[in-house]
Amino acid sequence: MQRLGLIYYLLFSIAFFSLSSLKSQGYESKIKQLQQHGMPYFYNADVEANIKKWLQNDNNATSDILGKGVLYFNQMESSRRINGLPWFIKYLPAGNTGYNNFFIGKDGSSGMWPLNYSIAKKYGLKQNSLIDERRSLDASSEAACQYLADLQFIYKDWLKTITAFRIGAIRLNQVIRLSGNSLDFNVIYEHLEPAEKEPVVQFIAAVTVMYFREDFRIQESDLHMMATDTVSANTELSFTLVEQKTGIIASDLKNMNPEFKSNVIPYFGTTLYFNVPKTQRAIYNSMRDSLHKIATYTPAPVIEYDTIMRVVDSITYIEIRPKESKPDEPKTELPKPNIPASPAKIWVWYKIKPGDGFYTLSDIFDCSIAEMKAWNGIRNNNLIANVNIKFYVPSSKIEYYKKLNYFNQTQKRNIALKD
Repeated sequence: MQRLGLIYYLLFSIAFFSLSSLKSQGYESKIKQLQQHGMPYFYNADVEANIKKWLQNDNNATSDILGKGVLYFNQMESSRRINGLPWFIKYLPAGNTGYNNFFIGKDGSSGMWPLNYSIAKKYGLKQNSLIDERRSLDASSEAACQYLADLQFIYKDWLKTITAFRIGAIRLNQVIRLSGNSLDFNVIYEHLEPAEKEPVVQFIAAVTVMYFREDFRIQESDLHMMATDTVSANTELSFTLVEQKTGIIASDLKNMNPEFKSNVIPYFGTTLYFNVPKTQRAIYNSMRDSLHKIATYTPAPVIEYDTIMRVVDSITYIEIRPKESKPDEPKTELPKPNIPASPAKIWVWYKIKPGDGFYTLSDIFDCSIAEMKAWNGIRNNNLIANVNIKFYVPSSKIEYYKKLNYFNQTQKRNIALKD
């Protein structure tokens, strides 16, 4: 009996591992099918593990992402086609943020794609205390697609382009150098930090599961996007005021216009266009002028009155008259403190030498290590010899900082010790 039980156990184990192996081969075969449609091929244990996570569909997370994709694909399609990008680019936000317009990354990136501040600024997106167009589906899709087209022109490899899109071209170039200037993405991948591997792995997993959702028996959530239409405003309007006067719910305005950072429709001196429910467009337009008047109404100054009582021949007379305004007292201006102007600063370049370290370089260039990393997009604690980095220094000492390029390690350490 024991021997028979052992045989059953071995047969079960063989069947289980064979089934697991078939599933893994099935994932890879799906990716190879996508390759025939222009999708870049990339498969390893990390990709397999992430595909399995997507297929678990915990709390319907995968179904919800599929549902959002169905809603957003048409709006993203125009930007993709105009910039000559392939079909699979529309799945990139799925892997990055799950199509979440309100996403905010630890690195300050924002929006569903998402984009960092400098890239968004480069491609013309507005970003200030009232508006962040990185959260606008249309505006951010156009900027992201332009950026992807520019990156692909440089790398001519979609795996590198997708990685650079998320971690930055400067950082990817550093990793390429670490890999011995390899052109093989599999080699480059091994030199990425764990968090830097996520974008490309999640992208491959997202495309595979979403494209073959019927084969994997994953049903998209039945999400509905309220039909919208565009209206305009020529003054700042609060969501609360619009809701009170038109019945357009403030939360609907927020969801339809995610680029507005506070519950206010901002005004920057020119007509601003935004979305309202299509069924309520006519109501808004009929109330538009009234909303403008209410929003720009300035109440008259409050008038204070004096009560004057006079008694004449035992008769009390009461007179109410506006208080007489006292002439403004001359203001005594305090002398302005003699504060010396901050010295102008400019960038100076330095080529990293063997033996250079963060501590010494930050000391001799009079900055913090955090500033040094931020200026150069360095995300780890590695410095690569012969790579040029920059420092923001006072222009009055520019010649001194330039000379540091020619100092040896002993001279630089001596300067650091003196400071």
